[in-house]
Amino acid sequence: MPARYPRDLDPDPHQSVLPELRTPEARARFLSRALIGTTLHFTPVLGMWVGCRLRRLERVAITDHALTEQQARLLHLDPGTVVSRREGWLVPATDRRGGLRLAAITSLVYEPRLDLAEDARALLAAGKHPLGTLVTGRRTTITAYPVPSQTSTHEDGPGDPWMPAPLPDLAGDVAALRSVGFLHRGGMPFALAAETVYQVGFDRIDVAAVGTFLAPLLAGIGVA
Repeated sequence: MPARYPRDLDPDPHQSVLPELRTPEARARFLSRALIGTTLHFTPVLGMWVGCRLRRLERVAITDHALTEQQARLLHLDPGTVVSRREGWLVPATDRRGGLRLAAITSLVYEPRLDLAEDARALLAAGKHPLGTLVTGRRTTITAYPVPSQTSTHEDGPGDPWMPAPLPDLAGDVAALRSVGFLHRGGMPFALAAETVYQVGFDRIDVAAVGTFLAPLLAGIGVA
């Protein structure tokens, strides 16, 4: 049986006061602009979008990654510096089986700059908490763009020179939006992240949250 949203996360998008959110394609354009227009981390923005708390589901174990010249420049580090590569999905906190994958995240993290307490480091290592829920600081989005409906795999997309190639999307996980950003605190970056929001993340949205919080971020930006 396919995973479903909890009943209270299933508002009727056709009742939205925001006519630009009538279709999944329009919602992808809207969210891409919202990510660019805010310094909030990706996870809380997506959580407000779908109307629920999110948790991280680790896809593969954390591995080491040597930074390329471009990645090192963004993180203010030397090329070849070894960082942690984290691969995971975001799912609703109430989805115990992790079947409702809303987004995938590939992140490169320079842990010496995280300044986490010991208990927070343990949570980070456990892999169930998104990085953005454990650290302070801001996010700057480098790029965010909707994925054409006929394009569903990373290989078909334009690619992002800032990040290593993400793991392929699983069958049934249809990409609708991709974004890349970096996390920083006090002007010092500590992580790069590439995100894919799947189509299921646009089938159901929290209209109230979008209308009261995300929409004002786009004042003067437009959604077309």
